[in-house]
Amino acid sequence: MAERGGWFAAVFVLGSEVAERMAFTTFATSFVSYLMDVMHKSPLEASTIITVFFGVCGTTPLFGGFLADAYLGRYATIAIFSIVHLLGLILLAAGAVVAPLSPRICKHDAEQCLDEKATAFQMGYLYVSLLIVAIGFGGIKSNIVVFGADQFDRGNPSDKKNLGMFFSSLYMTLDLGFVLALTIVVYIQVQFGWNWGLTTLAIAMAAGNALFFAGTPFYKQKRPSGSPVTRLLQVIVSAYRKRKLELPQDNVRHPGEFLDKAAVKIGLDHEVEGSWTLCTVTQVEELKAMIRLLPICATTMLLMSTVVVLLNYSTVQALMMDRSLSKSIQVPAPSVPFLSSVFVMIAIPFYELVYVPAMRKLTGNPRGTTHLQRIGIGLFLSTLTMIVAGFVEHKRAESKRARFSAFLLTIPFSMYGLASIFGTIGLIELFYSQAPEGMRCFGSSLLPFTAAIGSFSATALNSIVGSSTNWLHQSWQWHLDYYYWLLACLNAVNFALFLVCARFYKYKEEQDKERDGET
Repeated sequence: MAERGGWFAAVFVLGSEVAERMAFTTFATSFVSYLMDVMHKSPLEASTIITVFFGVCGTTPLFGGFLADAYLGRYATIAIFSIVHLLGLILLAAGAVVAPLSPRICKHDAEQCLDEKATAFQMGYLYVSLLIVAIGFGGIKSNIVVFGADQFDRGNPSDKKNLGMFFSSLYMTLDLGFVLALTIVVYIQVQFGWNWGLTTLAIAMAAGNALFFAGTPFYKQKRPSGSPVTRLLQVIVSAYRKRKLELPQDNVRHPGEFLDKAAVKIGLDHEVEGSWTLCTVTQVEELKAMIRLLPICATTMLLMSTVVVLLNYSTVQALMMDRSLSKSIQVPAPSVPFLSSVFVMIAIPFYELVYVPAMRKLTGNPRGTTHLQRIGIGLFLSTLTMIVAGFVEHKRAESKRARFSAFLLTIPFSMYGLASIFGTIGLIELFYSQAPEGMRCFGSSLLPFTAAIGSFSATALNSIVGSSTNWLHQSWQWHLDYYYWLLACLNAVNFALFLVCARFYKYKEEQDKERDGET
């Protein structure tokens, strides 16, 4: 049998991810208008629904990663949840097409249906559809990165280099989905209505699923290794039971030595390795590896909050600016950021083909810079992004009229794209390389979970600023520039905290060398 995996198999994975990103981007950028225009929700109600939806999307990957690592395996989990995701999109499309499932669309009789609210049944149908979409998203998102990376052999020097390029290629395909959502889907939605817009997403997801299943004969597949959560809990319980136990005097003291007690046998005949009383050294090290990642996760939440804030307010800003490409062509407000995505798609090959080789010669690191260095660069660029976004908004407000070009908004979006190339890709590589082998899907789910917390944090900050200042009140009189600069200050403080956490972080390879030295 021919060897499976490699770039040929990875292409099927990358292609299928474009459709998922199209759907996610639509929910992030323009679905709020569906809730307001079709479901007749207020801006506050619509924003709350979207925020809760993204919160659920951030937590379901934890469940999806657990299922893959413990029982189903990565391929089966992606396959099942891709179908679930498609089902949710079909239900949403049906809700926009079938009359009883949504209120009347206000066209010629706007005054008659303006106050017609969605019924409890219609909202219930919408919530169930969104929940199914979120569940499907969780199963895909927690596994697609790891499954794609599984197609390369980390022990092979050539494949190890290809692995880094795969992560960058994955981000580029996500950006392609972003561009398609902001151009094709928005155009269809504006010209033909939400019924066709949501139907387009369902068709795209069906095509993405077909592409994923077409690659089945070529995929490398790994067996699940058992419940990661159970293994982690066993270490905690066992260590707590032996909390009064003194470690052998010849042991070298080091952080996490309390957890080492879980692997110490105290002479009880009934103790079996891998139980709730005695754990293996591997189990202990798995828990330590996951704990080491938590501070890094905590200090990258603002990176996720930044894009949430930019997306939330860019549409409103664009509506007050000149969006004309010519006298007869005007770009829809939600589509304004798409030019920055095109820039990022160009920047990623430059990053891989120019930046990485140049830095590799300087540092000797196969990827040019370490994972933490890339994340740090991303956080620094995120701070600069909010500073520039504040200046762009300040100039727009000074102009007083809508003749200020909306395409200047692509500057902060492009800067954030660069921040993501370093920060987000660095995070993906860090989670993949540092999470234990049997917990990579669970570890990969930390990224969307971090994004969800970042989204909630942005919403909370928005509420605090909105209630305590007049910065976010009437759009013609607001001080969004002040809000952006406040976020820049918070990003700067967060960057400093990250530097502290990174200073004390030890890579898994360093930990292994230290243990070998102690032995």
